[in-house]
Order: sequence, then structure tokens, then C-alpha cells
Amino acid sequence: MKHVTMFEAPDGRKFNTEKECLTYETTVMTINQIMAWLPARPDNGSRFVNGEGYIQHNKAVFLRAQRALVHLLDASLAGDSTYERHISAALASEIPVGLCFIGRLIDDMGPAPLRTAWNRILCTNSRFREYGQLYYVLHPEAAEGGCINL
Repeated sequence: MKHVTMFEAPDGRKFNTEKECLTYETTVMTINQIMAWLPARPDNGSRFVNGEGYIQHNKAVFLRAQRALVHLLDASLAGDSTYERHISAALASEIPVGLCFIGRLIDDMGPAPLRTAWNRILCTNSRFREYGQLYYVLHPEAAEGGCINL
């Protein structure tokens, strides 16, 4: 039998080295700090997810959070300039860029906590209204109710 040492982050994810675990925990803390800039999603069971209302974001605060998440993706790519033009475009954008190539990169290559956070960007339309799921971004007329945070 061989003794194996692993490291576990608070969310249960396991790592082979302490350094990997600490890097992950730091990333999670950074993402949580960024997402704290946005209003909290309602904790009302499935009503928000099923189209009851939307969160109206402040444009400047939302774009600050979006850009911070894009910077985290850029850092996770470790200097790979392949996607530089896409990252530059996302950083310069004045609207939510959830449904763009950056979103695809985050989904395919970003760390798991970044993918979770990006879902909120993905669920926000050009009027800075965040819905409970992407369907209502594409079909806002199907959502019921109005703004739930103002």
C-alpha cells in the first residue's frame, strides 16, 4: 500500500499539491470579491431561474466586473497571445459580452469558478438586465414581472 497526500479546497475540490490548492483558493476568493460588486441573485427557489423578474445592473459596475473576469481569463492563459484580439475587444466593450468568443474560451478553458461567475454575464442583456437563465436574455418578453432589485 502507498500513502497518498492530497489537498482539499473548501468547496471539496481536490488537488495533488498544496500550491495548486492555494492557487485555486486564491482564484475563488478573487472571483467572489468581484462578484460581490453585483447585486445578489435572489434566493427564491426556482422562480427567478424560471423567468420571474430581472436584476437591473448599474452599467459602470457591471462592466467593471465583466472586465475583471476577462482579466482573470487572460491571466489563466499564461501569456498565450493567441486570443489577444478577443480579450482586447471584450475589455473595450461597453455592453455585456457573455455571448461572444470570450464566453466560449471561459467555458472551454477557464477555471471552474470563473465559468460559474461568467454565467451571470451570459444571462445579462444589452440593457444590463440579468435574467435567471439565458433563454430570457434571448426572449425577454417571456419573462414575467419587472425589476426585482430597485
